[in-house]
Amino acid sequence: MKIEEGSPFARRVAAFLRKDFRPRYGDREAATDSNAIWEKVSALRSELWLDSGDAEAVSDIWTREFSALTTNNTLLNSFTADQAEMDDRVESLLTPAGGAGSRADAA
Repeated sequence: MKIEEGSPFARRVAAFLRKDFRPRYGDREAATDSNAIWEKVSALRSELWLDSGDAEAVSDIWTREFSALTTNNTLLNSFTADQAEMDDRVESLLTPAGGAGSRADAA
């Protein structure tokens, strides 16, 4: 279903999504301290993200200048530590019974 911008349906959806939305930017006090170094980097209009699979482990170094805590790279690295083993597992799932079509056949 394609929704045309500005259509009655699109306006109803937008109104529904905005219903009861009351932004409160700046109403809360900062929950963390600031860091002079990160403040300077942030002033360069750079978004500071911290990557860790463990939010508690980084709680001591988190400052208000950080805008995101990501886990993607940490988790990805933990799953791809042995790339050859992963390649073999994927190949075994994709190779038809009887072995035809493997990487060795293509070489």
